[in-house]
Order: sequence, then structure tokens, then C-alpha cells
Amino acid sequence: MNSLLLWIHMVAGILWIGGLFFLVWGVYPVTRILPIFQQKQFLLQVMKWSHKGFASAGITVLITGFLMGISGPVNSLTMLFTTYYGKWWITSLFIGLCTLIWGTFIGYRAFIKVLSRDIIWKMAAKGYPRLLYISLLQVAFISSIEGLGFFMLIWLMVII
Repeated sequence: MNSLLLWIHMVAGILWIGGLFFLVWGVYPVTRILPIFQQKQFLLQVMKWSHKGFASAGITVLITGFLMGISGPVNSLTMLFTTYYGKWWITSLFIGLCTLIWGTFIGYRAFIKVLSRDIIWKMAAKGYPRLLYISLLQVAFISSIEGLGFFMLIWLMVII
């Protein structure tokens, strides 16, 4: 049973982290060759289409990680707070939950907000892209917190 949970956990983690990184480093740069309004429409559709999948993958990672912990080394509250593994496990669970919440409710909404502000896209199409670039930079900064959460989770996996 633990082997199946581990497999599901790893596949969901790859889809969650890898998928988001692919969007940021693969899809977004390619959209720059499209006309400005097509960029907006394309990114809006990609974000709306992929959001539920990424959130589902993140939830799956958290659930499988929790199940593996309670069915393995962390089988009591005492073990959770008194063992090395238990402390790192609860830390990982907390960071994973914060990362999922941040990406689902803060990062995603910030990007949708920028994609929905027609005025900055119209200004960019007329040759004044500064406000659009500043807005996208702000979203990149907000979303980088989710990336930091991923980095911390991977680092914790190496420690544990």
C-alpha cells in the first residue's frame, strides 16, 4: 500500500511542480511571439484550464504525504513532536499546505487580475507596455513565493 501511495505522491508532485514550472519557463515565453491581445486570451485560457488540475495535484500530494506519514513512522502524536522524522514531516505538511493555498488563492488570482485588466493590455498594444510589464513583474514576484515553497519542500525531502 505504501508503494502505491508513494507512486501517486511522486506523480502528483511532478505534475504540480513540473507543470507550473513548464508554464512559467516554457509556455509564457513562447506566448511573447503572439500579438498582445492573443497573448492575453491564450494565457487566460491556459490559466483557467490548468488551475483546477494543479490544485488537484497539490491536494493529492498533501493527502498522500499525510497518509504515508500516519501509516508509517508517524503513527502517534508523541512520535509527531518527539522524533526527528515527525518534526520534519509536520514541517513539510505545513509548508506544502501553505504553498498550495498561496498558489491557489493568491498567485492565481493575482495573475487572473492582470489578465483581466483590459486597459493595460490596450496600452501595451498601442506601444505603451510599461504598466503591463510592471504588473507582470508584480505577479512574478507574488508567484515566486510558491516557487520558494516548492524549493523548501524538495530540500526537506532530501533531509528526511
